[in-house]
Order: sequence, then structure tokens, then C-alpha cells
Amino acid sequence: MKPPSAGAVAQTALFALLPAAAAGGGLALAPLLGLAGAASVRPSTLRADLARPAPWLIALALFAAWMAASWFWSPFEHALQALKFVFTVGAGLLFARAAAPHRV
Repeated sequence: MKPPSAGAVAQTALFALLPAAAAGGGLALAPLLGLAGAASVRPSTLRADLARPAPWLIALALFAAWMAASWFWSPFEHALQALKFVFTVGAGLLFARAAAPHRV
């Protein structure tokens, strides 16, 4: 029997920890998703997806970049929220791509 991949272990751990994280207030959901996304990514799949990105991925990346750039004209002095958003969206995309069936 083939041992499970790091991505499969990360995805299983995420779904096992979701009820406890949600019961604790939900603040751990984004970091858990980020860790699972980072652990699930396969470099070969990521390179192939970046070579020919889907239109929705381009639109989402442009939205995330616009959101991060909006910090420059924001009345708040810290860019932490924009960076959190960009990293959370990026990690969520990595997790979703790792969980999706691979293209041939």
C-alpha cells in the first residue's frame, strides 16, 4: 500500500481540526487553511497551472492585487489586513488546487 502524500495528510488534518476551530470562535480557520494549502501544494502542478492560468484565477489575482494596493490610499496606517487577505486567498487557492482533480 502506498503511503499517503503530505497533501492528503494536511487535508485530513484540516478537516479533523475544523470542528474544534469553529467551536473556538473561528479565528483559527484561516491559518489552518493556509497551513494545509502550503503543505498540499505540488511544485509540478503549480508550475503547470501558472504556465496556463485559468481566467478566473487571473481575475482573482487581479482582485487580490487591487485589494493589497488599496492600502496606499487607505486611512489606516498599517497594511497588515491587506497582506492577511492576499496570503489567505493565496493559501486557499493552493488548498483548493491540491484537493481538485489534476488536469491531464
